[in-house]
Amino acid sequence: MVDYNLIYKTEFFDSITNYDNNFIDLIRNRISYLKKDPYKYSFISSYRLDLFTIKVTSKENDIKIIFKVIGKDVFVLFSYSLDLTHKQIRQIFIDLE
Repeated sequence: MVDYNLIYKTEFFDSITNYDNNFIDLIRNRISYLKKDPYKYSFISSYRLDLFTIKVTSKENDIKIIFKVIGKDVFVLFSYSLDLTHKQIRQIFIDLE
């Protein structure tokens, strides 16, 4: 099986800087799954934009990581907290267009 290439947008790193090291390690662990098979633990988030999400959860934090697969490249775009309202999350996706 061929590994996928992970490509990170700067916005992704900006979105995870406020978390503690344990949670960041958990995020890195989840992202490592994307390298082997990005579809295995993910959910389709936007059919129109062809975006997927993978959830990362701990006792203190719940986030979703948004990514897009093009060929053998996985573009890790950004993450958002599940504490956001529906309108705030919708605005994030509108800003992507």
